[in-house]
Amino acid sequence: MMENSQTELAVSVSPVDLISASPMMNYVALGIGFDIQLISQNMSQFLSKHKFKISMLQWSSDERYLASVSFGGEYIIWHVATEKILQFRADISRIIQVYFEPDTKLMYELDRKGNFDIRNSSSNKSLFSVKGSSWGDERLVEFAYERKYTILALAHRNGNIKLYRRLTLVDEIFGHNPMRNVLFNEEGTYLCCVCRGNELLFYETETGRRNYIDTSPGMQQALFIDNNSMLGLSLSSEGFVIEVFDLPANKKKHSEKLKIPAKLVMLCPDLRHLVYSTADS
Repeated sequence: MMENSQTELAVSVSPVDLISASPMMNYVALGIGFDIQLISQNMSQFLSKHKFKISMLQWSSDERYLASVSFGGEYIIWHVATEKILQFRADISRIIQVYFEPDTKLMYELDRKGNFDIRNSSSNKSLFSVKGSSWGDERLVEFAYERKYTILALAHRNGNIKLYRRLTLVDEIFGHNPMRNVLFNEEGTYLCCVCRGNELLFYETETGRRNYIDTSPGMQQALFIDNNSMLGLSLSSEGFVIEVFDLPANKKKHSEKLKIPAKLVMLCPDLRHLVYSTADS
């Protein structure tokens, strides 16, 4: 059983639209309309620059930077300690997913038109790109990157995934349900796909084998506990469900319901905390 303890954070009276906890749990960023509320143990501050509602928040691995994207196509990289803007772009292509590496200065971007791009953030030069389809089943909707083993997965709307090693296409996985999100384990041996048909797809990158495990309805997020097991989070009107999955055994090991009426919920990277907001913030 999970040990439950709760800490309530004071936030704006406005509804919370997004929640993003930093990798080492030193900060929680909230998307509230056009603004970002940044919360830590000893401070709470607002970052304001967007002219459109914020659609995405993404932390760098070292917590020094926070990327924010709006529905209007604005794209900002913030230096968290100084609150300064390091980069601002008003991009009509409207980025929907981003990942960036502070040390290599590489940006991985997926836009609303289905285009994927790897850029140098200093020179803005494109190093690798895949042109997607704006409409239909072939549109790119998600990506995952495993840096140590240079494996890239691009997920299409129809559930198909293209797998690249060192930016060379090596395999294509044909799915049957659209993906909610995709991720690799630390060793790059498993690719996990959270599917909209209440299932997890596990693909073994070395053998090409794949398995499906049924999940609770409404799965929002999954994270690797270690290289062979995962933690899944589902959200419903009655609360949320935590599930543990054993990949080699291809089965669900544990399931627990928490009856908390949450509007938004996020499983934190340390696998020990949940951050959630209710309808009244």
